[in-house]
Amino acid sequence: MSWRTKTIAIVMAALGLLQLVASTTAWSWPHPKLFLLYLLMVSICSLFQLKTSGPASSSFSANVPVLLLSISQLSLPEAVVVGAAAAVSQGLWNRQTRRHPFHIALSAGVLASVIAIAEFAYNSFVPNSVQSPTLRLLAASLALFFANTFPAAIVSRESRQQRLGQVWKESYFWLVPYYLVSAAVASALIAAASGSISLQTALLVLPAVYMAYRYYRVQKSQLEMKERTAENMAALHLRAIEGLALAVEAKDNLNTRGHLRRVRVYALGIGKALGLGPTELEALQAGALLHDIGKLAVPEYILTKPGKLTPEAFAKMKVHPIVGAEIVEQVQFPYPVAPIVRAHHEKRDGSGYPFGLKGEEIPLGARILTAVDYFDALASDREYRRALPLDEAMKRVEAESGKGLDARVVEVFRRLYLELEQTAKATESLTVTLSSNARIDRGGAPDAGLDLWALSGLAAGNSDFVGSIAAVGQE
Repeated sequence: MSWRTKTIAIVMAALGLLQLVASTTAWSWPHPKLFLLYLLMVSICSLFQLKTSGPASSSFSANVPVLLLSISQLSLPEAVVVGAAAAVSQGLWNRQTRRHPFHIALSAGVLASVIAIAEFAYNSFVPNSVQSPTLRLLAASLALFFANTFPAAIVSRESRQQRLGQVWKESYFWLVPYYLVSAAVASALIAAASGSISLQTALLVLPAVYMAYRYYRVQKSQLEMKERTAENMAALHLRAIEGLALAVEAKDNLNTRGHLRRVRVYALGIGKALGLGPTELEALQAGALLHDIGKLAVPEYILTKPGKLTPEAFAKMKVHPIVGAEIVEQVQFPYPVAPIVRAHHEKRDGSGYPFGLKGEEIPLGARILTAVDYFDALASDREYRRALPLDEAMKRVEAESGKGLDARVVEVFRRLYLELEQTAKATESLTVTLSSNARIDRGGAPDAGLDLWALSGLAAGNSDFVGSIAAVGQE
């Protein structure tokens, strides 16, 4: 949960708890039997919960009619206590939340403030000259709907790349009929209790309740279907990224096998510790897997050269961040991956490539990737040297803190690298090894492209060594 969401939730809960404390200190007891009855009813109704779909799904109990009745027939302190009791009952009945008393207390505070808002709407939104409890209940139900669903939408927005209004409209707006029917039920019960209409007439509202329930079930099933489709597409997207990463490893040196998997584990661990949001973490994960995809444009003899690169070869190698970013841009990710790929060889002091960016000019995801890429390169075998021990590799990384590497990233990585290394080792069994070195003996000559003359010369014991050496050089 981001600091902004936490702040909003804490402020609402604090206001509600203040309202609850004020209600208990200025307690009025005009309807004790009715108050106890509504306490019992909200506890029972909390058993029946309406669950919304989504990455951060919420539960709404079927106690809205009781809450509206308490707002219309009880004093404000009594109604606030009934609302807090509803939140506590709902939290205790729910298996996922009963183990978190602090969250239940926050929910009670939030619902207390929501009841106060709905009570204000009940008494203020309809002019006093209009003596219609039904209109007042409708106003209170709409206020209850907005005040109850917007905090839930704020929490849900964290796991989506959408605006708050769009999240609220798609995930919660379909609950409006439930609140309106709840107002109609409460109005009918009040009229029946006062003798304005008979109980049989009040029961005519039950078909409307059934229609609202059916509407809820249909809308919920449609939302769940959309979310399953979105989850399947996201999983397919990730598998496609991992497939591209395998293509990079197949082209690169065999000593780098597992490099992309380890870099992803390191980068995500650091990103979470630094408080990156869901969108930034998705971009970081894709960038970690695809940061070397530009090496597909680098000749293989450079990638597999058993020694340090010449200036000419290094100049060719330095093209791969730009080519990689251009490839990634064609995918049109819904999060910024190309800037991470393009800048993953930039350094904080401006000595990196391809553009010599400095400091905050480098995206945070790229700064994370630079540090973990450097660490894994030191801790892995290469053609030109053996792997360093982890502690020695981390000392090398720390030596670059504040110079080529971001100091904050290095500090977090220093604290977590042993734990992240264990996590990376635990995923070794998931690494797919491509059959790039397999030899296939079956199959005849292709229709074109096979040098039959060379085959015939070898079969006859051709001693043209100069030609053979030239052929090998060309290959």
